[in-house]
Amino acid sequence: MKVSNMLFDLSAPTEGSDEQTTSPAFLPSSGASSIYLDSIAPNGTADISIELNAKSDLLQKPYSMELSMKYEDPNATQVEGTSSISIPVKQDARFEISDFEISPQSVAVGEEANVMCSLYNLGRIKLYNVKATFEGKNIKKSEVFIGNIESGATGSIDAMLEGKKISDGPAKVTMTLSYEDESGNISTTTKDLNLEVTEKVDDDEAAASDMPEETQKSFPVIPVVIAAVVIAVVAAVVILKKRKKKQLAEIEEEELLDELERSSEDEHQ
Repeated sequence: MKVSNMLFDLSAPTEGSDEQTTSPAFLPSSGASSIYLDSIAPNGTADISIELNAKSDLLQKPYSMELSMKYEDPNATQVEGTSSISIPVKQDARFEISDFEISPQSVAVGEEANVMCSLYNLGRIKLYNVKATFEGKNIKKSEVFIGNIESGATGSIDAMLEGKKISDGPAKVTMTLSYEDESGNISTTTKDLNLEVTEKVDDDEAAASDMPEETQKSFPVIPVVIAAVVIAVVAAVVILKKRKKKQLAEIEEEELLDELERSSEDEHQ
């Protein structure tokens, strides 16, 4: 039979944590949430449509909306019915990566540098199987598995990068961050950092470079020996001069005593 004067009304669930933010999960983009249809012929169909806007803070999940129907049969008898409509809500991932902390800023071939940063999940969805991959021409490829990061949580990325090839100054290293959504779809994003790789230094050379500058210089053996010889010669000359003066003084003293003795003998005679 034919039905007429059809009125459809959509009722969205209420979402929100407090009175100020509580509101229907879906609201019409314009107008009311009711739709009027004049009639539908026996065994006929009709399409109805309405554009709804979802709240920005909805969680990623399906939401159920109630659809109520009121209409009249050919005898003008009013009939009511209800139905449910499931609307899936999808939230985009939203996150930030902090600045890199690199220690040291320069490494030799075969040595490692520690790279750390934080991943802030600012979105409304959970990030699954988060993984960071570091690649560059001058380093060995390195992967770090972070795991799952809840909405509003922070994940830590801590990697050790080993130098592989000497670079001409700071070289680019790319970190590729990959994660999955609830359906297992993989998404990626990249961020670059700079790391210098230098030539490997032998242990003996490294130890010599760590020594103070005074100890690295060779000890001046020849000048010291010459100085010692000169000092010894000077000391010997001084000693000889003192001995000669002492001998002359003794001779002069003996001659003076002899002369005094002779003078006293002459006086007695």
